[in-house]
Amino acid sequence: SLAAAALGLLVLVAVVATAGYVQTRRALTGETAERKRAEATSQLAVEALDRIYNQFAPNRMVAPAALALDAADEEAYEVAVQPVLSDETAALLENMLVFYDRLADQNGMDQSTFRRKVAEANGRVGDIRQKLGQFTLAERAYQRAVEIYRGLVGEFGGDASIRKETARILNELGNVYGRTFEWTRARQAHASARSILEAASAAAASRHDMRYELARTHYFLARGHRFGR
Repeated sequence: SLAAAALGLLVLVAVVATAGYVQTRRALTGETAERKRAEATSQLAVEALDRIYNQFAPNRMVAPAALALDAADEEAYEVAVQPVLSDETAALLENMLVFYDRLADQNGMDQSTFRRKVAEANGRVGDIRQKLGQFTLAERAYQRAVEIYRGLVGEFGGDASIRKETARILNELGNVYGRTFEWTRARQAHASARSILEAASAAAASRHDMRYELARTHYFLARGHRFGR
């Protein structure tokens, strides 16, 4: 009788445990599926934001499109086509930055990825503001980008692309200071860019984009010394 009772209890425990396992597995499976759907939706939103930024503020490393004009002597002349820059465009992109922050708050999303995108977007806004001659607004956008990039450099010091982009923004910030006759701050910004680039590993420093940015940095510093800044 005792053996039969023990066997019955054992079977009951097994049944309850199995039922609990199945129920838990279903819940976890549902949670996993829901998280994957949320991540996929967020990824689509990020890609949409990236496309908008690429349209209104394309990366300067991409060769611009060109128009061919036929002259009277039948020779064709190519004219570079730049994106239309306006205060409205810069304001639109600035207002869109909040969506990156909201997406970054979603559970399970890679925070460093979104921080990098926010820094890149701020850099593009700064570029537009600088080209429009709105140096105070350009400085604000560049400074936020630098702040985020510096944090990323601290976390991922060996990432050459983060170092290069941090130096690029610092160089642009230095140019803004130069155009507002703040020579000391301009030198400091360019010197900071040089320090970041020179601290890169040998492998990172050998990349063509890193060498190019370092050359730009030395040019800006030499230009400042030449004009006694």
